[in-house]
Amino acid sequence: MLFYTLEPCGLHDPITSVFKFKFLKSVTHLGLYPFLILLYKQTIGKARLLKSNHAECCGSIIAGSSCHRYEMKEVNYKLGMNKYGDMLHHEFVNTLNGFNKSETVSEEQLIGATFIEPVNVELAKSVDWRTNGAVTAIKDQGQCGSCWAFSSTGALEGQHFRQSGVLVSLSEQNLIDCSGKYGNNGCNGGLMDYAFRYIKENKGLDTEKSYPYEAENDQCRYNPKNSGASDVGFVDIPEGDEDKLKAAVATIGPISVAIDASHESFQFYSEGTCYTCNIDYWLVKNSWGETWGEKGYIKMARNKKNHCGIASSASYPLV
Repeated sequence: MLFYTLEPCGLHDPITSVFKFKFLKSVTHLGLYPFLILLYKQTIGKARLLKSNHAECCGSIIAGSSCHRYEMKEVNYKLGMNKYGDMLHHEFVNTLNGFNKSETVSEEQLIGATFIEPVNVELAKSVDWRTNGAVTAIKDQGQCGSCWAFSSTGALEGQHFRQSGVLVSLSEQNLIDCSGKYGNNGCNGGLMDYAFRYIKENKGLDTEKSYPYEAENDQCRYNPKNSGASDVGFVDIPEGDEDKLKAAVATIGPISVAIDASHESFQFYSEGTCYTCNIDYWLVKNSWGETWGEKGYIKMARNKKNHCGIASSASYPLV
């Protein structure tokens, strides 16, 4: 891939250098370059404003303040420039927020088993499934609204690992290309429960290695010989119930969730817990690459009235 790195006329601009060399944006049309640089600079100003206004941010669970105030522990999260700095906010939301419930699928098809919290079990105060080997590396969905597919594979990868002891990276592209009749819309959005239903009826999902990610809709090429895991159904966590979600994460493993990522501060989240006081948090694996957030993860406030809908659409596959 070629990157456009021609220096503009005039004095050296450090902001332009960051845009080109830190985030390595490729520009397919040279006429767009001045516009993207201007947008990038405007976005830096907007991010600084969000920081000063204490903006709140929100993003498979596995476990607006200045940098100075963050380091002084006056606030609990930090915003920073990243690879999405040259995107208008509505473009960012429309491109990367791909969770949606299709109206073409009946309500009956959405219903999974309901999670029942285990009794007489003392839950751990802290759980991080990465330390148990149940979580694959951070992935990047690119310019495709396929977060639902990554959330689905993340939960299934964890459940498959807990059953077999083998961690296998599964194919999001397989879900994008093949689960349309179950209600998903590829890069235009989908739902994890639809994905779990497809995997069950398809009797498998190919591995990432055999069916690599393309970040675009394509023809279905599922090959049962390359299947890396399957499920026999799915379980839904009662909507909005963080206590049940906590029990599921502690006793079941990584859980698929969908959160409201439409806030501007979410676009520039860098690290810390997204809220305004010292509180417990959910550790969420996102699919925007390692340069976003805390190496691809975000800490979401826990027990704050279902903050950003963290417990509104939580589920996991049965294996």
